[in-house]
Amino acid sequence: MYATQAGVLSDKLNYRQGKAESLRLIGLSYIKTDKPKALTYVQDALKIAEDINHAPTTIKCLFYIGDINTALGNDSIAIACFQKAIGFTDNPDIILDKTKCMFNLSKIYFKHDKNDLAIEGFTKAISTFEVLGELKLQSNTLNSLGILYALMNNNPKAIECFQKNLTIHESLSDTAGVFGSLNNIGNIYSSLGDLDKSF
Repeated sequence: MYATQAGVLSDKLNYRQGKAESLRLIGLSYIKTDKPKALTYVQDALKIAEDINHAPTTIKCLFYIGDINTALGNDSIAIACFQKAIGFTDNPDIILDKTKCMFNLSKIYFKHDKNDLAIEGFTKAISTFEVLGELKLQSNTLNSLGILYALMNNNPKAIECFQKNLTIHESLSDTAGVFGSLNNIGNIYSSLGDLDKSF
């Protein structure tokens, strides 16, 4: 495994940033098969990254520790990780990963019916992903926000989100995405009894 070899080399050179990255990557290799083991590696990476004050690696580790804990049902730990990452001062090296943390944090708020916090986070993430040109991430966030608005019966806002998402999918020639957006819009009009617009 190249990440393991990189870790050994980092130890020989006392290159702690490289060691943190190698531990993080080893952790990611276990993320689908052994989440507790993945968590241990990424936590070890985080300790080094924080010790050397390397913000990009720190935020990447916080993202994956939060993500793993979410999957394990430890939402309070995940929230703490994502909030810590979001608290870093913006710079070009970390803004994308910070915004991913904001998106994941907002999904947890959504899950726990903290709708105002979820809307605030999703909205900020959509704006930042748009500025960064991250269309797929912007699309995913618009979809989540649209679903939240629909569940709140705020149909105009939900339709607005799904319409914007439709435009993105069309620009990407994403047929499945276009179908999903049209389906979401149609379902709302159908629920309103507006059958002409639902079909």
